[in-house]
Amino acid sequence: YFDGGTVLAVGDSACWVVNPSGTLFEKQSYPEYELIGMTEGENSAALVLRRYGNTDGGRLLVVRSTGDVAYTADFEGSFRDISPAGSEGYWLLTGGELLHAGGKGWDQRLDIPADGRMVCGLGDRAIVLGLTSLTEYRPCRDGERGASHELFTGPVVRGAPGRDIY
Repeated sequence: YFDGGTVLAVGDSACWVVNPSGTLFEKQSYPEYELIGMTEGENSAALVLRRYGNTDGGRLLVVRSTGDVAYTADFEGSFRDISPAGSEGYWLLTGGELLHAGGKGWDQRLDIPADGRMVCGLGDRAIVLGLTSLTEYRPCRDGERGASHELFTGPVVRGAPGRDIY
């Protein structure tokens, strides 16, 4: 759901944006792709697509709450996870990169360890859960380098929901 009651319905080969009265705003088709991930931001939704038959790489399709496509951006590597990043962007995690998409496509690419499994956006930062660490990444600023800070190191043992043991 978007503000104002607009709904995004996502299917195997297309997505539809419908306003509260039931009128269709837009339909975006992706018949040559399979849906492998999705998340919602404040004013848009990001769909992660991969061509049928491929095992690596893919395309990020960002659809605005009005139903039109904000942008598409291709990526390489094995998709792991996606998360909103602030009010306008998304973090996409692959097997060795953390990518940030702003308002018009990829604007940051950070090389990270290949063990990342999940990403969570926290303002302009990304928290990546790896097999043995929890790491915070900050994007590059004008003239600066991106930064990372390890928050936790050690084995993560999966327990009951909400009861992981470190």
